[in-house]
Amino acid sequence: MNDQINTQLNMSNLFKNNKKKIISFFTLIILGIFIFVIYLELQKKNNTKISDEFNLAKIQLANNNTKSSKDKLISIIKKKNTFYSPSALNLIIDYDLIEDENEVIKYFDLIISMRNLDVEMKNLFIIKKIYFLGNKVDEGILLANLNPIIQSNSIWKQIAQDYLYKFYLSKDEFDKAKEFKIN
Repeated sequence: MNDQINTQLNMSNLFKNNKKKIISFFTLIILGIFIFVIYLELQKKNNTKISDEFNLAKIQLANNNTKSSKDKLISIIKKKNTFYSPSALNLIIDYDLIEDENEVIKYFDLIISMRNLDVEMKNLFIIKKIYFLGNKVDEGILLANLNPIIQSNSIWKQIAQDYLYKFYLSKDEFDKAKEFKIN
């Protein structure tokens, strides 16, 4: 019985002695939750705004207003949205909105460098970049981009291997091509 009373007294003293610290701790937790909820709401509004811009760009494309849609799509790419930025680049490529190949490669690199983009989506855009470069791609760049995909368990592994296989066949480098032949 005395132990129980001593424990209650110790807890009571502990609370009295650390009252400010305990209140500060719970205040910080509540404040943190509040800030997190506000952040999520701002993200949601931002996604809605980007979605509206994307849809407007698609409407402008349908109405042959390529200049305005191109500017909107580039703006969306620069916002690094995990869904709309890659989709915007796809539209730019599909509609051939940018003539400067280096500029398109810059946007591929921007998409590929996005931190919050899924690994498989990054791998897909690496492969798309290589396909976009076509015959102009340097062997070193090709290997630097595709070897990490081939060495992984990516769903794009076979496509990367097949591309390297055909690349070496087109250069009559049959021994190198054998390394990438899919069985």
